[in-house]
Amino acid sequence: MAKFKLSVSEPKTGKASTSELEGPKAKPLLGRAIGETVDGSTIGISGKKVMITGASDKDGIPQRGDVHGGGKKHIILTRGIGFKAKNSHRERKLVRGRMITEETYQVNLTIIEPESSLKSSDSQKENKGKS
Repeated sequence: MAKFKLSVSEPKTGKASTSELEGPKAKPLLGRAIGETVDGSTIGISGKKVMITGASDKDGIPQRGDVHGGGKKHIILTRGIGFKAKNSHRERKLVRGRMITEETYQVNLTIIEPESSLKSSDSQKENKGKS
């Protein structure tokens, strides 16, 4: 069974927390891709939506959102996730695809607010400005 270490960050407060999921609790994340939105109640964060922002496997190999699939691939990188370039240097690096699989160990999540609460807070700001 899958075992994930979750790193959940909250942009409003700037704080992050970690937790672990294993067994049937980890199933909702399997097959999801980086950039997808997941209901927080399925992974133990009730009442909030979370977005998958990144992941890495048990060997520390990063997963990139622009690489298809969930397996390991050697790609040529100039910058970005998995490579820090200097002076236009390019290098072939080993990365994983964007799908979360059984080999994934760490999953990075960011708490996002539902659109309805964003719209209501925007309308409240407009009403305050008119007063």
